[in-house]
Amino acid sequence: MACLAFYRSSGLVLDALFVDYGHPAAKRELRAARGIVSQLAIPLRILTLSGLAVEPGFVAGRNALLLSLGLSHC
Repeated sequence: MACLAFYRSSGLVLDALFVDYGHPAAKRELRAARGIVSQLAIPLRILTLSGLAVEPGFVAGRNALLLSLGLSHC
């Protein structure tokens, strides 16, 4: 939240992207993301992926997937 507030105070136009790839904490993380963007009045885009077999624990390639999706939604 501090980074978003800093960049917003610098005059940048921001928006946020939440990716639900079927992970167990998705509902809690989305609730937290909505709370943050509402405090800062930043739009939130939600991307839901389906067909992925995700179990609790290590998800191989997760960070690369999230980075790629984030860059493609700029």
